[in-house]
Amino acid sequence: MTAPPRRLLAIVNPISGRGAYEPMCRRLAELATLAGVAIETRATEREGHAAVLAGAAREQGFDAIICCGGDGTVNETINGLGAGGLPLAIVPAGTGNALAREIGAPRDARDWAPALRSWQLKARDLGRLHDQRLFACFVGVGYDAECVRVYREQRTGSIHPLRYMLKMQGIMHRAVSRCDYSTLAFTVDGVATVDHGSYALVAISPVFGGPVRFIRDALPSDGRFDLLALTSRISHPVVWRMLLLGLFGWRSRGMHRAQGARIGIDTSERVPYQVDGDFAGYLPIAMEIVPGGLTLLDPAPPAAVELAA
Repeated sequence: MTAPPRRLLAIVNPISGRGAYEPMCRRLAELATLAGVAIETRATEREGHAAVLAGAAREQGFDAIICCGGDGTVNETINGLGAGGLPLAIVPAGTGNALAREIGAPRDARDWAPALRSWQLKARDLGRLHDQRLFACFVGVGYDAECVRVYREQRTGSIHPLRYMLKMQGIMHRAVSRCDYSTLAFTVDGVATVDHGSYALVAISPVFGGPVRFIRDALPSDGRFDLLALTSRISHPVVWRMLLLGLFGWRSRGMHRAQGARIGIDTSERVPYQVDGDFAGYLPIAMEIVPGGLTLLDPAPPAAVELAA
């Protein structure tokens, strides 16, 4: 007796990136045929909808989730799945695509066919904030969070990556004058460290977004966060030095590193933070690592490579 095909739920954000919803649906239908699986496609209709769809997927009999969208949609989907939830595949359709870049996820949904036939899974860590929100890649505190906050207020729909870059350049330039923070204080595994920070990045993934990698030796499955704390006051030259760090790995003065399974950040100022590229609120925050909390479909395991050959 032949086993029924695996059922996958494709969660598609219709405004991610260029907003190419109909072509994405066509490619998902072709993927189902190529991989010998059943794929049901559902579009997100509002903020938080991806989490709702993902949260109901197991009870509805799905075997895995395909998330088609940017970092924000991926984060919502992960929070819907919860730690230890259904396996996740990603078709990147945003501007940063941090987790998708980390795992080497193909942009064309049809290129997932060999991996779906092979069905090999791998686990990596997640982070959990004090409010129980999960994240897969990073938390940014200060300057980048303010840029994300402003962009979120101004965004009205899908946007081409080039337009996004041009728009973000203006936002980044103007945000410098509003981000003169100097009182960020950190605890790592209960031990106080830097107490006069101006910016912080807490990373699970080495990928920040696009080609930018601030913490290149971060390991997504080592059971620890990587903390990069900046003590130099934010200015245009400091921002440029940070970009050089992200693009080329050039270290500069005023940068401190630490690792730990639990990190807390407090301040006497009103400092924003962002989670996986989305504005999330203001300090204080605390977070803990969730070892092996996310199960991913491996986009290119050895068996899948053989099948594709």
